[in-house]
Amino acid sequence: MSTPFSKIINIFLNEIDDKDLALYDEEDLVKYLDDLTIISGNADFVYCTKDLSKYTESTLVTEGSFTENLTLEECNIIAKYVLLRYLNQKINSQDLLRVELGDKDYKLSSGHMLLSALLKLKESTLEDIHNYKFCYEYRHAISDDLS
Repeated sequence: MSTPFSKIINIFLNEIDDKDLALYDEEDLVKYLDDLTIISGNADFVYCTKDLSKYTESTLVTEGSFTENLTLEECNIIAKYVLLRYLNQKINSQDLLRVELGDKDYKLSSGHMLLSALLKLKESTLEDIHNYKFCYEYRHAISDDLS
């Protein structure tokens, strides 16, 4: 049995409120979110006990999915990594805007408050990931010892 990307993406989307995502056409949005999910699963969630390198990509008729059946805990961890990558993109955009406008003009806009909020959210997300990772690894270390 497989785990559709939409299961992970829905968890991620419940964490954010971004009207910019509505500007994407449906095909581009699916591709963008699928790519974030695949990268987060493979590059970030390296301590997963399941093989996340095996997946099917979305097409016009079929939804993309990891071929492994993931637990809700594993889906939540991947969704947190998706959120972290998404936040990094938003932070980088704000940094580029700050460089383009200059520090003085940037502080006059509300951008510096947005950047501050994004950095706090990133810090909180990193803490959540650390906690999830610790619990996940601990749970699987105990189950391996009992086997």
